[in-house]
Parts: sequence; structure tokens; C-alpha cells
Amino acid sequence: MPRYFLLFLFISITSFLLAEPYLVFEENGKVGIKNEEGQILLPASFEALGWSDGSFSIIGQVTGYKIGNAWGLVNLKKEFITKAVYERVFYSGGDRIIVFKKLGPTSSHFGCIDLKGNITVPFKYDGIKIQGLRAIVFIKNGVKFEHGLIDLQDREIIPLKFKKIYPIGSLRYAVENFESKTALYTERGIKLTDFVIDSIASFQKGKAVIHQELKQGLIDREGEIIIDPLYREIKIDEEGVVSTRSFDEWRTLDGENHELKKIFADELTPLTRGLYGITVSDKKGVTDAIFNYLIPPQYDGLGDFHSDKLVAKQNGKFGVIRINGTEVFPFTFDSLLWDGQFIRAKEGNYASYSTHEQKGWNLYDTFGIKKTNQPYENLGAYNGKYFPARNKGYEGAVNRYGEEFIHCVYDSILEFKDEQLAVKFQGQYGIITLDEQWLLMPQQYPVRLLNEEKYLEMRPFMMFLKSFAGEIIYFTDNKFDLNADHFLEYLPDSTTKVVSLDGQTISRTSSESVFIEDEIFESTEGLLGIKRDGLYGFIDDKGRLRIANRYEAIGQFREGLAPVKILGKWGFINAQDNIVINPNYESTEEFFQDLAIVKKNGKWGVINKVGKTILPMRYDAVKRLEAQKFLIISESRHGLADENGNVLIEPQYDRIEHLMNGYVIVEKENKFGLLTLDGLSTIPLIYDKIVYDTDMNQYLALKRAKWKPLNVIRVERPTNND
Repeated sequence: MPRYFLLFLFISITSFLLAEPYLVFEENGKVGIKNEEGQILLPASFEALGWSDGSFSIIGQVTGYKIGNAWGLVNLKKEFITKAVYERVFYSGGDRIIVFKKLGPTSSHFGCIDLKGNITVPFKYDGIKIQGLRAIVFIKNGVKFEHGLIDLQDREIIPLKFKKIYPIGSLRYAVENFESKTALYTERGIKLTDFVIDSIASFQKGKAVIHQELKQGLIDREGEIIIDPLYREIKIDEEGVVSTRSFDEWRTLDGENHELKKIFADELTPLTRGLYGITVSDKKGVTDAIFNYLIPPQYDGLGDFHSDKLVAKQNGKFGVIRINGTEVFPFTFDSLLWDGQFIRAKEGNYASYSTHEQKGWNLYDTFGIKKTNQPYENLGAYNGKYFPARNKGYEGAVNRYGEEFIHCVYDSILEFKDEQLAVKFQGQYGIITLDEQWLLMPQQYPVRLLNEEKYLEMRPFMMFLKSFAGEIIYFTDNKFDLNADHFLEYLPDSTTKVVSLDGQTISRTSSESVFIEDEIFESTEGLLGIKRDGLYGFIDDKGRLRIANRYEAIGQFREGLAPVKILGKWGFINAQDNIVINPNYESTEEFFQDLAIVKKNGKWGVINKVGKTILPMRYDAVKRLEAQKFLIISESRHGLADENGNVLIEPQYDRIEHLMNGYVIVEKENKFGLLTLDGLSTIPLIYDKIVYDTDMNQYLALKRAKWKPLNVIRVERPTNND
């Protein structure tokens, strides 16, 4: 196509968009258009002006209008270019308007008209997207959408038989077939490559990155291979310089740095039973212990293993596959949830009143056999008895065989206990059995389940304990807490009554023996910390004061001692309120295995239960690890100490991971290595990541590939015809 023609076309199209400002105004619920001087160009007699997507623009003095819930075209001379006969109108560039028209009771299609209202593309497509002088169109054929390319006069350029077509730069299109392979086409429909490419990126400086079998290469505008698809990534900068990066390398090593195996991958993750999750070019798979593929890396996501099966995601849909990669569930589901011996699966959008095939949630066994005979709006997790189900806005229940044994007729199922369900039905509350017999007919007050004989009725400011025979067993307007076989009633005088489910008072704790506290803490070793009058002490489990509230702050009792604060300093007392370790510390933690971490003079260390310093207080932080080891931090550097105060590894690393196997993984300046507990290096600090595989007792070590510029011959843009 000659360049002067393209320039003329650009100027012509641009002239449509260059216009004075316009203002849409409203009057009596209708809209019109004024110019910037306030002159009315179109009176306020339209339901809407602009385009049916809500946008507004004037194209060559023409815009869309809406009257009687239908759309047409009008110009600023108050001339109706078309009648209001379209369901939707869209502007997408140039002098073409995409319109959607109803052709019959069950048929509506897209077409195009020009600014004079002439039909340039007939109404036969299910979708149109204009790209310059071309339009990507598609039709629905059965369950498939078939795409093609036309010009703006509906002349076929690429036939309507492809899965997808998308522009990738001036005069070039990527065309994907139904085998998910892509070829490069020109704007004239000339095929430049075979259908062997997985995808093609947009052209930059006359080059485009291609993806093929999880690798990237480079082609020019004529489809010629510049760089074979061998690399993990290829990028082109603004100057057209091409850089490549190979795949990252993972190695398995033992603790003595002996290399066992290696594989090229983005990520490698230990799973279970000697299996590894692998990611290659953002695709997920699974290998065995020696990196043989069990599940090739072709999935967008993989879930956890359940026996030999797992949920997988591919092309936006979920399915279930075995460890050998064979399908159990096809990849047709929008959600898949593993639920013990069952799978809850959602396919499509639920339609309550569909006259044809419904979509929604169904119950399957793990072999892929459907158990339910209809889809549900929602299907909840198994509670040991049933799956909560919702259908047409109402709740019921489905059993493990897929049977709707509690029909979906209830507003909601509120509670399940033993063989009873509390339900809300037509705005009222009742109790039913699992065979849907009413134990309590619907009534206005909420209920709570107790047992086969009794329930609670919750009226405003009053609770009634009732039998299903209608007898009122007990009632109260006091606060209460319900337990398995009794409830606690809190009387206004601070007395607490323990009442049986037969309504009998079991015990009463009078206010005279209860210590009234402002705040109460968790019980440890039979004592609860309390706060009263701004000071802290301890009571026992029966509420009796054991340690007077005379401390500024307290911790919890651990191993017979609790931290307390006196005159701004922390020490430790025993259960007899004797000071065992004098208050000399600025902060403390509780004891564990006879040791406590403490802070003094702004530094942290460790003491034992008689107050002897085990690890000197000279660190910015000390953190307890497993196996009586301590992470010591000084000036943001990490080290390791043991329970005897021996510094095993001096603080010189950015991070330390204690592995509980006699080794630690260390990180320094973004490099990882392995040390023994006495600081001996066994795997050098040269890796970009190290992960310990506990099942195989080996290490996964990553070496990242570097970007390298390539000397690629510059490909010039064509200067004339394709």
C-alpha cells in the first residue's frame, strides 16, 4: 500500500475527530446537544446521545441517539441519518459504526454502517472488532466461536474458521487454530508461517517474540526465524537491541555439596513422597525424584495431591488429573473443591429459571461420577452429615449420595446438631429432623439447638429453656453462656449460677468470694492474670485472689515463674509471690525449657531460672528457635547460639534458617549456602536460592540465568507492498 495513500487516509480519519467542544444537556428527563456558545444544536428530545457503551463523541458531525429504547444515527443539522432500529451502536474508529440489530424473535447480529447510514457489513456476525481498515469478526458454530478477518466492505481476507485472531502490529495478525497453534498472517491474508507457534507477541522494531514448546524465539515481519526458540526469555529494547536469558538451573545436592541431579526450570518445589512441583515458562508440572516428568509442565496451576489425583487448571478451566497425567475430570469447570471423598464442582453460571441445560454446582466422587441429579446455586462443605445446598434462592441439604434429602424450600438452615436442624422458613423459626419432620413448628422467635428433648427460644431480653412438648423449663433475662450440658447465668450482683439443662441450679458462686477485676487474662498453670485499680495480680481458676494486685505489669506463669514489673523494671516471681529473679530488666519473655530471653541496657541476652546470664546481653535481638537454639542479631546481621550460651555462628549473615538436621541455610548479599552448626561451610555461598527437601534429605539449589545481549541483524520495515 503506497505511503501517500496511508497519509491521506490518516488525515481523513483524523478530520472526523477534530471538532469544536460540545455539551450534552438535560431537560425534562431528555437530553440534547449545545455548542460551547450555548447554542442548541439538537433539542432535548432524546433518551440518550452518543454510544450505547455510555461514551459520547461527535464523528463527522454525526453521533448516536436513543429513542424508544432503540438506537440510530443523527447529525448536528437535526437530520436523522437512520431510524432508531438498533439495539446497540458503537464507535470504534474511522467512519464506521458497529451496530447490533435484532433480526427476529431469537436472532440478533452485529454489522457495520458508515456515517451516511449505509450498511457496509451485513448483520451476520456474533461479534465485530475494527482494527484500522480491517475487522476481526466471529460467529458461533455449535459451542465454538469461529474467527475470521474482513475488510470494511465485508470482503473475506482470512476465512471464518479459526479459534482466535489478534493484531500484533501494523499489517500483521496472529491466527490461532483449534489445535491452539498459531501462524503469522499479513493484512492481505497471506500466511507467512505454518501453524507451529504457540503464540506471537506484538512486533517491536520489526521483530516479534514467539513462544514455542515453552521456549522463546524471534521472527521478522516476513515470518523468517531470526532466533530459534531456545530461550526462556527474549526482550527487545527501545533501540531494537535483543537480549536473551536461558532457563534457570536447579541442582540437587547432599550436605557435602555432591551434585546428584540437575534440571532447567523457573521453580522447583518439594511436594511429597519424593515428588517435585516444577514450573517451566510459567507452566506447572510434576517430576519424580530424578526429574523424570510424571505430569508435563502444561498447566496454569496444580493443587495438592489426594492419593494419586490432584486438581489442575488449564486455559482458565479446572479439571482433575492422575499422577500419570491422565484426566479424571475434563477441563470444563469454573471451580473444583476437593472435599474428603468428594469433589464439589461448578460449571458455568447457575440459572434459576433456565428452560434448557442448567449450570451450577454439582457433587462428584473422586472417580468423576456425578452424584447430584441437578446443579445448585451453591453447594457448601460437608459437615459430617450433609452438604448445605442452595437452589433458586432457598436452602436445603444434599447427602453423600447426591440426594436432596432436605428440600431447598427454607430461607436458611441456621444450625445443625445431632439429628436436628434449626431453620428459618417464610421469615419464621423452627426445628426439623433429618427426615423433615417438624419438632418445632415455625414461630417468630429465633431458636438454638440443645438436644432431642429441649431447645432455647431467644426472645428480646429474655431466654426460655423449653421442651418440645411445649413445657417452659427455665427462663431468665440475665446474660448467659451455653455449654455442652449446662449454662452459666450471670446475675446482677456478680453471682454466677451453673444451671443444668433440666433447669436445676447446680452451683452458685457468690459475689463475696469472687475477686472483681477490670481485666482478666488467659489461665496458665492454674493462675489467671488480672488487672484491678490499675495494678496487676493473679487469681486461681475459682476466682480467689492468690497474688495481690501490686505489680505494674505481668506476664504468664511458665515453668513455675511469671514475669512481673516493679518500678519500671522486670523480674520473676513464683506461685507463692516470692521474687525469684530481681527486677533488673527492661523487658522479658516467659521461661521455656529453663531459659528466658531478657533485655538490659538496650541489649538482649538469655538467663536461666536462677537469674544467671547464659548468653550475654549484647545483641540487638535474640529469637528462640527449635532444639534450644537462639538466633542472635547484631547490626542486622544474623548468627546462632546454643542453650549453653556458645556462639555457634557469629552474626555475619543476612538470614539464617535452622534446619534441625545439623545444618543451617545462610544468606549473604543475595547468595545462599549451607553451614554445619559449628559454622563450617559445606555448600558455598554461590546459589540464588537453596531449599531443603526433608523427605529426600537433600537440597535444591538454584543458579539463575543472566541476560545477555545478542548481535542480531537489524530487520528493516518494508517500504512498499507486502
